[in-house]
Amino acid sequence: MTSCAAQKPITVTKIEYATPSPILLTHCAPVALSFSTNGELLNAMIDLIGQYRICAARMDAVIEYFENIQMVNRDIP
Repeated sequence: MTSCAAQKPITVTKIEYATPSPILLTHCAPVALSFSTNGELLNAMIDLIGQYRICAARMDAVIEYFENIQMVNRDIP
């Protein structure tokens, strides 16, 4: 028979869910692509490119967030 002191210590693990800021997870605003002149088409394309840049920046921020979480978790023994 073994004593309690000879047994291995119990390790308690805690699960934490990492979620980035809700602002990074919001959907991009749709751009209306209705136009009848070349000027309207150009303005719609400029708006669309702006929305793509915003979405790309959000995606980059989410990727960076999770990469930082992984680096922090690697440093924990």
